Amino acid sequence: MLFGFWAEKKAVNGLVLRDGHLTGVQGSTVRLDWISSLLIVTAGLIFLYGTVFIGTEAGTLANAAVTILVVGLTLALLFKTLAFDLSISKAEFTQIFTWTCMCLGAVLMINFVTPRLPLAEFNPKMFGVLIAVAETMFFQGFLLPWLHRLTRISILAVVLAALAATAFHINVYHLNMNALLIVFGGFTMLNFATLQTQRLTPAALSHSAINFLSG
Repeated sequence: MLFGFWAEKKAVNGLVLRDGHLTGVQGSTVRLDWISSLLIVTAGLIFLYGTVFIGTEAGTLANAAVTILVVGLTLALLFKTLAFDLSISKAEFTQIFTWTCMCLGAVLMINFVTPRLPLAEFNPKMFGVLIAVAETMFFQGFLLPWLHRLTRISILAVVLAALAATAFHINVYHLNMNALLIVFGGFTMLNFATLQTQRLTPAALSHSAINFLSG
């Protein structure tokens, strides 16, 4: 099976028993650990900074980004696609590190070919982290596991979620096909990493890091 994602599972009252632990709704749940939780808190602080201490245009950008985050988090909790598991074992940390490195290349490719956006007075590094966390919460925290639950086919869920993310970015890059194809490829990698690790950290950390460094 693809990437060994379909390990044998046993359903218990809508949850999945994996290695003696209930880890999600029908195998379609991603976990929020202490790293991704810290990134969400960081995004919240950036939002407060953008709305309180900077001008109106920056506040509008901050509001737009945090709206994506809140909608993603709300839908994830409503449809139970997100589970809280703050602990990370040594083996899981190694897996997270490996996939994060792979995602770094994908997101770096996106930032290299796509045009920079006007951000008013907003520090581009700070906004980059905020929008990265927001998009991760919506596309990898909610949409991807929800599509996986509906389709039962991982590759289809990965592609559909990447297409949705690409369509979302049409408003940013318009019909620049080169940019949109790169966005699609990058989100495909982020989606694979999320399904493989069943955690938000690789996608959120790599996306945030590259946006911060290239800002």
